Amino acid sequence: MSITMEQVMAMEEMQGAYYIAGFHGRHRKVNSTTVLDAPDGIRFLKGNEFVFSTMYPYFKDREKIKDIIEELALRNISGLGLNLDQYLNKLPLEAKKMADKYKLPVIILPPEKAWIDMMIPIMSEVLKINNRQLIKSRDINKQFTKALLLDSSLKEIAELLYYHMEAPVAVYSLTEDNAVSFPEVAFPSYRVIVKHLQSAISSFERIDDISQLSSLTYKGKKYHVLNFNNASSLHGAIVVEQVCEKLDQDKISTLLHAKNASIIKLKSIQVEKEYSNRFKQDFIADLLVKHIEEKDLPFYHRKARELGLNLHNKYMLLAVTTTYNELGEIYQLIDRIKRFPECNKDVLLGFDKKNHLIILIPIIDNELFSELMPRAEAFISQLQKLFTNKESIGVSQILSIESIPSAYEQGIKALYHGIKIGGYGKVQFYDNLGIYRLFSHPAIEGEIKVFVNELLEPLFEYERENNINLVETLRIFIENRGNYRKTGEILHLHHNSVRYRINVIDKLTNFNIDNHNLVLQFQLALSLLPMIDKGEI
Repeated sequence: MSITMEQVMAMEEMQGAYYIAGFHGRHRKVNSTTVLDAPDGIRFLKGNEFVFSTMYPYFKDREKIKDIIEELALRNISGLGLNLDQYLNKLPLEAKKMADKYKLPVIILPPEKAWIDMMIPIMSEVLKINNRQLIKSRDINKQFTKALLLDSSLKEIAELLYYHMEAPVAVYSLTEDNAVSFPEVAFPSYRVIVKHLQSAISSFERIDDISQLSSLTYKGKKYHVLNFNNASSLHGAIVVEQVCEKLDQDKISTLLHAKNASIIKLKSIQVEKEYSNRFKQDFIADLLVKHIEEKDLPFYHRKARELGLNLHNKYMLLAVTTTYNELGEIYQLIDRIKRFPECNKDVLLGFDKKNHLIILIPIIDNELFSELMPRAEAFISQLQKLFTNKESIGVSQILSIESIPSAYEQGIKALYHGIKIGGYGKVQFYDNLGIYRLFSHPAIEGEIKVFVNELLEPLFEYERENNINLVETLRIFIENRGNYRKTGEILHLHHNSVRYRINVIDKLTNFNIDNHNLVLQFQLALSLLPMIDKGEI
């Protein structure tokens, strides 16, 4: 809220004054006027003052005057008005050069005019402008307040800001990873804004306690960026397409009003979203544990509609491991998944008590399995691209809505069998578990270990002592129905070497390829081997 040195020099009271240096700094802002005629007076300057002086404290040491000019410039004064001839008849050339270097206007004041006759009109003009800007600022604040009271959307707040800024604007919620703009024109993405704000080379100007202003150039366009953080960890930014290199005080004030309105609106959206997420999560958690009876289906359909969800007759369930422990992180993950092209509003997203991500993909009426699988595989592919860690996925059979608890059990079972068999980062379908479905109950886990160890432990013991892979040899030998030559080809061994290994296995375990019952037991032990930790054999 100020005038410029150029405007000051155009005032009637300043007739007869002229620049002798620093003309290119004529756009410096003037907030007040003051007098400097004491040796230590400089330290009391706050900046943006038009300083009147005779240079009396310094005229005896002319070499020092250029240093005084530099210090005044560094203290960001608006300009220096001098009365010459009384103590200083001319400004030294080095001092003029210093003023030009810092673009600090140095002005010769008319000697016949009293300083007070110039200072009072200047301050009067500053106060008039301040008053006009204050009235305008209050009016703009009322408009944003009214928009909030009318429950206007974030986009409508952006539209109001566009009206005042006369340039395209966008409001970003950097906490929620989304943005709205007005009008609908291309703006830098969320990631571009975050990268700019985190960049060590970006220059920021502090506007208030929680806001900083910076400039961004992206794809040939320039933008003003006002970023803010409030006490409740809400992080956002307002981005305005540049129509002028520097924003004036009116525009900055408007941005701050828009910032306050945006914070209130974003916080309101955040709270509404948190409540909505909790209600949806409670609903999905209920589906995972309760077998719905047919008579209760109308109630669940009605409840789903109230939450903005659609229920279908059949679903495929995906259970996914996550590394997230905080509720907010899980909800942010769900928000990112909702943006998948394959994720429409009919896909149900939630999590269980162990923070497994649960996804229920609906089966569209009369949809064939051959039509569903490409859709499901595309969804799974998007999930795998989203995760930076090796997350695992378990996939259930297609079951009715009444049997979602069974689908959940299948998804979790497939998930952890997949991890045991193939390690992390894999997708395991329940339908492909085969024999493992018979041995998945924790109650028989101990018996499985005993069974596998009884048959295979002698072979592992021999391997450790002799560095010969007997277990893999046995597996391939059985798969090839006792064919020594075929086994040798696969293992890149001579068939006599295979015979030697099988003879060793026979001596250690009494294995006999012609004993079908014994072969079946070894096949089963080899199949169950991935379910046992290596340290337990």
